[in-house]
Amino acid sequence: MLREAYAEVAGRPYARPEPRAGVETADSLNNRAASLLDLGREKEAEELWTNALALSPQHLESTVNRLCLDWSRAALSDDEIRARIDEATKGERSSPRAAHLRGRVLLALGDFDGAAASLGEAARLATPAADLVSDLAVAECARARDSRESSTWTQVGEHFARALEAGEADPALHAGQALALLRLGKTEEAQRLYESAR
Repeated sequence: MLREAYAEVAGRPYARPEPRAGVETADSLNNRAASLLDLGREKEAEELWTNALALSPQHLESTVNRLCLDWSRAALSDDEIRARIDEATKGERSSPRAAHLRGRVLLALGDFDGAAASLGEAARLATPAADLVSDLAVAECARARDSRESSTWTQVGEHFARALEAGEADPALHAGQALALLRLGKTEEAQRLYESAR
């Protein structure tokens, strides 16, 4: 019934297959691994991600989560992580989710130009969700950090305003928008915004 409703509203069939009870999938293993990691059970999480990638070597979420785990342990260099995320997303160039996850990884690596490009592509491919708008705002702010151009900081401020309008309540977004206002010479407005977010 839900599949028919989706097809009627979306104008296309629901893309995901019916879940199979009792069968391990890359998605289910990835979700369990993420939960175990949250509980501090890193070794078990690592094993589940290994199993998920054995079942589905191109499973994007498992790849990204495993990369983040390996990066946090300094088990991979930045170049190795970049190569792996590029490999994992190369077959999904039209996927907003792939572009978003790639952008997040590049942002964590400090590749702000690459992150902004990938996140911008994700935003062009689909109506951006609040987390994508936030990630794009942070990437654009980091990319503009040395700029003295008012047009650049106006654009950064607009990114943060959209992220806040989208419902993200992260205080870092308020701080980013306050920074943009400061760079535009709007000191009092920046201070009021920063104080209201505390």
